[in-house]
Amino acid sequence: MPLRNLVRPVNKSIRILPPGPVFLSAALDPVYCAPFHQIMQESRIDQRTKTQRAIALEEQFGAHNYHPLPVVLDSGKGVFVWDVEGKRYYDFLSAYSAVNQGHCHPRLVKVMQEQAARMTLTSRAFYNSVLGEYAQVLCETFGYEKMLPMNTGAEAVETALKMARKWGYEKKGIPKDRAKIIVCEGNFHGRTISIVSMSTDPDSQGGFGPFTPGFEVIPYDDLAALEKALADPNVCAFLVEPIQGEKGVFTPCGGLHPARYRFMQGEERALHRGRDPNGDRANRPSFVQRG
Repeated sequence: MPLRNLVRPVNKSIRILPPGPVFLSAALDPVYCAPFHQIMQESRIDQRTKTQRAIALEEQFGAHNYHPLPVVLDSGKGVFVWDVEGKRYYDFLSAYSAVNQGHCHPRLVKVMQEQAARMTLTSRAFYNSVLGEYAQVLCETFGYEKMLPMNTGAEAVETALKMARKWGYEKKGIPKDRAKIIVCEGNFHGRTISIVSMSTDPDSQGGFGPFTPGFEVIPYDDLAALEKALADPNVCAFLVEPIQGEKGVFTPCGGLHPARYRFMQGEERALHRGRDPNGDRANRPSFVQRG
């Protein structure tokens, strides 16, 4: 209990407890007197650091689905972040690239504040005045015909799986419920049930089965295995990360090798069968997911 709480009005006068050990006097109004052990316990200064207190609270009340580094971030500006103790760091992680533009970029802060003051949210039950412009910029920038915004990378991958299967059934003629999607060992696309069904990480699958069928796992950067898998007429997609980053950083062939492009073009071969391969869209995937 802070010392100021030991100052109590008693019979229209103020009596202050002296410093040092607290002894309750009968002269004090008993209404305002707490038990001695309670006063001592509540007045004890918490010797833990701000970092320790924040971590302890999260450990006690938060679900243990992650293993963060023992740094409690409190603020950020540009490439720097500060922890609750005031220590400054370079943010090389950038929230897994979500803040590559830097923390609290003034232009973004300005437009977010303006939008928050104008309208909080519109559901897809309505059109809104800026979604069309946003879609146009994205499509023209990346050279695609359509875009679909999502909240998370996992949602983007789930949507891609649905699109690929639907394309397989309606355009390629794959028999019902037989569509197959090729994936690579060591992949990380998210943590939903369908996505962990294609994972090769025991931590991602332990205790979460049964899993979603319809995936074939091949070694990463194995062109022969990819070509063999693509021979299956029920294949509707090849889902691959150009650079794997979950268990290290891996690229096909480790550098700029022709086989690397052949491996990545497996997406094209899987998704564009029956389509004219000529033109500027022949050597790129049918759709790209951005997390």
